[in-house]
Amino acid sequence: MDGSTTENSGPDCTQADLVNQTGCPDGRACTLLRSPQGALETQCRVIRVEGAAGAVCRSDTECAGGLFCFINSAGGTCRPYCDQSTGCSGDGSACISLQFASDGGSTDTGAFYCTDVCDPLDSENTCEHGQGCSVGVNGAMPFTQCLVQGDTPIGSACTLDNDCMVGALCASSGAGDSTCRQICELSASSPVCAEGTCTGVGAGLVIGAVEYGVCI
Repeated sequence: MDGSTTENSGPDCTQADLVNQTGCPDGRACTLLRSPQGALETQCRVIRVEGAAGAVCRSDTECAGGLFCFINSAGGTCRPYCDQSTGCSGDGSACISLQFASDGGSTDTGAFYCTDVCDPLDSENTCEHGQGCSVGVNGAMPFTQCLVQGDTPIGSACTLDNDCMVGALCASSGAGDSTCRQICELSASSPVCAEGTCTGVGAGLVIGAVEYGVCI
């Protein structure tokens, strides 16, 4: 979601059309935007590229209908809108609230999107090139999603998970500071860490039958 109304003209649609895409003519898709004045609005946008879920994008127009461009500090990827009543399919995929960044925090849009099914220990084969599989928590439910990753190395200070290089998670050191830590499989008989010991995170990051941790 790029927050721009550029290339978005034609009939209006409603937020109820985001998932089913029933409110726009052929060649256009319903998307959620933020106007230059900061107001949330839905519009029928053009589809320049039929980007699938997880594809790298620069704006909503590079994603297929029913998807939007989720942009973080390192880049953008196409994400599908979802309905909380039906949810998302696959281990690790969760229907979570879509937030707009705003001064000093975030704004709840009232819309939801599906995160990706991916393996934090195998980003190369479960995410698009240049992305890393990150683990997050929605309420008490862990989820996975492919994000364009930063290049902060393991052991260096971080703020967000996607600040870190692929294969690492931004985790608290216990002293209030956060550091990029190698992701490991805590439930494995012999967890692999280049340095340190595989340690659980918070109440536990369990995806399917696997519990993940970080090397500390």
